Amino acid sequence: MIPTVFIHLKTGNEYLVLHRGVVNATNAQDGEQMVLYTPYTKNPGHNPWYVREETEFDTKFKEKDNG
Repeated sequence: MIPTVFIHLKTGNEYLVLHRGVVNATNAQDGEQMVLYTPYTKNPGHNPWYVREETEFDTKFKEKDNG
């Protein structure tokens, strides 16, 4: 997957989606599909990584328009 920039709808902050379809292995949510993402900055190696349930992510973020 090619990393893609998304915008948080509430804050306007940009995030780089590193991977979709990460599997949640926590017992209560076993098998749930997650999104792995990080703040989009010039120095991404020092940013935290986050995961969010995929359908929740899709309601709170939109793909950045590069046009």
